[in-house]
Amino acid sequence: MRRSKHQHTYLTFEASQRRRDEFKYLNLELVEIGEDEQKAVDFINQNADILHASFSGGPEPGMFFGCKANKPIVLSCQAPNIPLTPGEAKDCHIHIIPVSRGILEYWPQDYQYDRVIYSCAEPIPECDKQKAKAHFGFNPEKPVVGRVGRLEGMKRPEDFVFIARQIWNQVPGYVQFLLVGEGSDGDGIRYAVRREKIPVVMPGYLTGVDKILAYNAIDVFLYPTSVEGFGIVFAEAMSLGIPIVTYSDPVNVDVVGAAGVFGVDNLYTGIENPWFSMASLTLDLLRNQREWNKLHQNGLRRYKQRYTPERMVQEFDQLYEEIINETV
Repeated sequence: MRRSKHQHTYLTFEASQRRRDEFKYLNLELVEIGEDEQKAVDFINQNADILHASFSGGPEPGMFFGCKANKPIVLSCQAPNIPLTPGEAKDCHIHIIPVSRGILEYWPQDYQYDRVIYSCAEPIPECDKQKAKAHFGFNPEKPVVGRVGRLEGMKRPEDFVFIARQIWNQVPGYVQFLLVGEGSDGDGIRYAVRREKIPVVMPGYLTGVDKILAYNAIDVFLYPTSVEGFGIVFAEAMSLGIPIVTYSDPVNVDVVGAAGVFGVDNLYTGIENPWFSMASLTLDLLRNQREWNKLHQNGLRRYKQRYTPERMVQEFDQLYEEIINETV
């Protein structure tokens, strides 16, 4: 939040060394409170006007600390389930902020929230595509279908492998595959790649220049995911104009829009094999340059209009000002 006119302090129990290094590089204040909950409440009472917490589906200590300190709370909801009842939100002065409109499809129709403020992503710098492909050992003249994201749960990384198998069956040797990320399902996904006997490059979790090269190497971003709250990797792909293929879940359609194409997710429909149609959608984009170009331009435009950090910070700054004016 360096772009904000408000001062921000990041409060956490214990940070990894990587997180400490990130905050030092960004010149942002990081406060570690250990296991002392009262220390957190005291710190908030002495230093904060508003507490901004993020709900991702699990317990959110920030809500507890904010309520105990009797401070207004901004709760960014990044999961398609509801963290508390409207009555609880009102009693604790919590402003519930969904990070996409698609999340609301999973909520009861009468559930109250303050407003939707879409999440954001830092833009991925553009670099030479052929060099980026060569960095991962790919043939620069052949297309790359890739995925960037955690290898776990509803991110559906195994579906990427199944779809890659369908693509490989239809056009053996034509498409190259890049699967970037790490997670609790990592070993299982590596086993699935070996079992399916398809050439998928898996470089693990990437940051910095390596991450930039990975995105630039990808011609079609294949991300078959379910029950997202926003999907930052979608915004990162759009910042480079990479056409996206994903499932037609509410959040995916809302966030990606005209920057991608959508297959039917078997999680809700009972379709036995959605992977063949997803493979066809992917191959159609690789073969149809006009359609690829259209989605490329749509993605660039959509990112600039909706998912830049500047846009998100401006909207939160406005919300903070409204809350402060209500409490003074």
